Amino acid sequence: MNIKFDDLKGMFKILVPDSLGKEKPKEKGDFFEELVTPLFKNQRWKVTARNKVLPGSEIDISVEDEHTKQTALVQCKFHEDKIYSNDIKQLTSEAFLLSDYSFAFLLSTSELAGTSQTVVDTFNNKHNDKLIVWTGKKLIEIFKSAYDIQNPDLNILGNIGVSRITFLVTYEKEFIWVVEQIDTDIENSHAFIFPTKFTRNHSVDYWKSYFDHFNIYQKYNLKFLNENNHKSNIYQSLNIEREHDLKKIVISRIRKADKFVDYHLPCSPEDFFGRVKPKEIFWQFIKDVRDKKPDSRIVCLTGNTGLGKSSLLVKLIEESCQEEYKHEFYIRDVDVTSVRDDKAKFFLANVIQTTLQEAIDHEFIKITNHKIKLDSLEYPFFESDSIQLLRHKLREERKVIIIFFDQFEEILTNNSWVSIYKDFLEVAQEINYIKENIVFGFSWRADIYLPAKSPQSEFWYKIKHLSTTIDLNNFIFSEEDTAQALKKFENFLSKNTHIKKLDSSIKKWLLDNCQNMPWLLKKICGEIHKDTLKSVDFKSKQIINNIDIQKIFDRDIDEIKNIGNIYYDCLKYIAESSPISQQEVIDKYECDVIHKLLEYHLIIATGSNYKIYADIFREYIVDDELPLLTINFTPRTSIVTALKIFKLLNSNLT
Repeated sequence: MNIKFDDLKGMFKILVPDSLGKEKPKEKGDFFEELVTPLFKNQRWKVTARNKVLPGSEIDISVEDEHTKQTALVQCKFHEDKIYSNDIKQLTSEAFLLSDYSFAFLLSTSELAGTSQTVVDTFNNKHNDKLIVWTGKKLIEIFKSAYDIQNPDLNILGNIGVSRITFLVTYEKEFIWVVEQIDTDIENSHAFIFPTKFTRNHSVDYWKSYFDHFNIYQKYNLKFLNENNHKSNIYQSLNIEREHDLKKIVISRIRKADKFVDYHLPCSPEDFFGRVKPKEIFWQFIKDVRDKKPDSRIVCLTGNTGLGKSSLLVKLIEESCQEEYKHEFYIRDVDVTSVRDDKAKFFLANVIQTTLQEAIDHEFIKITNHKIKLDSLEYPFFESDSIQLLRHKLREERKVIIIFFDQFEEILTNNSWVSIYKDFLEVAQEINYIKENIVFGFSWRADIYLPAKSPQSEFWYKIKHLSTTIDLNNFIFSEEDTAQALKKFENFLSKNTHIKKLDSSIKKWLLDNCQNMPWLLKKICGEIHKDTLKSVDFKSKQIINNIDIQKIFDRDIDEIKNIGNIYYDCLKYIAESSPISQQEVIDKYECDVIHKLLEYHLIIATGSNYKIYADIFREYIVDDELPLLTINFTPRTSIVTALKIFKLLNSNLT
């Protein structure tokens, strides 16, 4: 395969220290302006002024044609955000309305957004091409000409498939080419570094350290290529790496319970109860996305622990498979507790590629023999030709793909995964920008602690700002919902035990005390089924409270301790690092210990990890504390009745 430079998508990237511009705001812009000045000299323009102040604005660079003496205004945009139509209109206003320039230049390290290219084309049609835009591949060509830089020898790569090349400039003014190869197994992807005559450091270790500092290309195996490399050497090294590849990334779905009284897992769709309003809000949002009404393509499902977020998500997935929705909406749930630490940096790219491919393979969207392939593991993620075709088909057929990340608080609270917040934020911003029929969903606990000004807190704030939020704390799990759940419980008991009906005292207590806490309701139903709670417990004056929930947990712990302390040691070890790699646990404890904890449903296998079955139980093991459980008596008489009684008391006192 002959790789042609012109066939590759070109990206322009400049790396400068984060500290640049903090004390002196103009430093960053000054560096870019100094870097691009030779571009104009090469084009026979002479720089006449920099940072020129006009009424109401400041011009980065002014240039003059050496022959015609015509002048041009130059605006330099050094940022990752795309150039919007308002930026174009402001530039043309400054150049041609507020001042008397013949031309206007726009130089940007990012691309034009949305309708910006249309605005540029429309303006140039009316004004004889007086607006000149240099971004991406065009800016690369201008740099090559000005600095006399040759194209990299891509023939060294042989038959290795690549589609994107980046011209990268460092703060030290070293210029290199970076070509990305995305493997079918994403973690086997490579970034090939080609030097230019301005490249002083030819060590792959140097560039790995350099890229790590800027948090880029960390997902790739790096290779530095020059004239000493040969096709056969590259093939051989890639094949060796494939042979020694670790276990592939697991993208697990949400596991669900197989019977009503199993409180260790989210309930199955047939046992789901209540949450009518949150479901309506979700489906209305997804329909609005299909109809291109909202700006947002992010939906967040939040709420305190025990409110049934995962169960609601399982129900939504089941509804998406029903006749009403199955031809329009495709939901792919992702249990983030299955992420392995050593694979976390590949996780999001894998999810995107796998989900979009699954939607095609399951014939939700029909594109014959189509394979989804990313151009890059770096932002932007949705610009590859294969994904562009999928986006077009989704628009055309008015279908929506939803990728929903459940238990996302695990990523927010895991300090070793800080590096992937940027990926999630960039993808969230990208899908909001492209406004296609692709939605990202995040489900997380609202009652977790995030340190102020931490990366986690900033990420959470930005995602919430971008999203439509469904907060289960705002929707009461009502008495009717609880009654519906108890009816399901009675049906289960009648089919599986000698009990045909719940004792009225039990029923009354559950109705009074378990509103808005479905997890607690299922837990107590499970204890009733196991016969560890009896009617007498509900008739006595000892109302179940936090202390009694603690007793239930203590009973679970004592039960496993009675078999042997090693079982509790293993349970606590998993709790302290949950979710934790299965292999790490197996290396420390014998398999029969782990199997016993699985048998007792105290731990759950998710992907290649183990975790404690419930956050409440995990926190009790680790911190010896329980979250505040709202299980106090809830009045079932309306406020109107209470007011009538007060009025009667006022007029009939003795």
